[in-house]
Amino acid sequence: MARPPTPVGTYGAIRTERIATKTWEATARFRMADGRLKRVGRTGLSDVDHHIVRVKGVGLVRVAKRKGKRAGLTLQVPEWSVPMLRRRKLASGGGPLFPSANGEWLDPSNVIHRIQEAFAAVGYGWVTSHVFRKTVATVLDEADLPTSAIADQLGNTPAVVEKHYRRKRVVNDGNVAALEGMLPAEPDDPGRD
Repeated sequence: MARPPTPVGTYGAIRTERIATKTWEATARFRMADGRLKRVGRTGLSDVDHHIVRVKGVGLVRVAKRKGKRAGLTLQVPEWSVPMLRRRKLASGGGPLFPSANGEWLDPSNVIHRIQEAFAAVGYGWVTSHVFRKTVATVLDEADLPTSAIADQLGNTPAVVEKHYRRKRVVNDGNVAALEGMLPAEPDDPGRD
């Protein structure tokens, strides 16, 4: 028996596919008003719920939860990163997406050093991983995203974002516009500054 057609303005069954470790793509069919089916999807949800630590006498260990034993984050990654994540997933064989030369976990301190070397090689030796993180926060801030959204992306609390990452606002155009109508405007007086 054939399945019933998807009614206009509704979604059919949602199909999910794992495209990388903790990264998923969800697609569904949507019945347009003109009756055509359109494939729609959302790609790039990624869970950040582990971190790597060095244990003396053992080496690198993948530990559940984030630093400070905080709960994991689910973030959407930019569409431009999805093809790269797919390629790395296929090449990983189930291991780390960004492995060391021997296929094991990358040491976080080595990663920081490699980032610094890469920036220096292209003339940006002053850029550190923290400067890059602050740049991400600035881009989100300049897009007028709320503090809570920036905090979610960075894995911080809104208070930390306000204190360390958001630029200080000089004026708030919305408030000024609202206050303009509070009192009647006075006629210009050429004798006053």
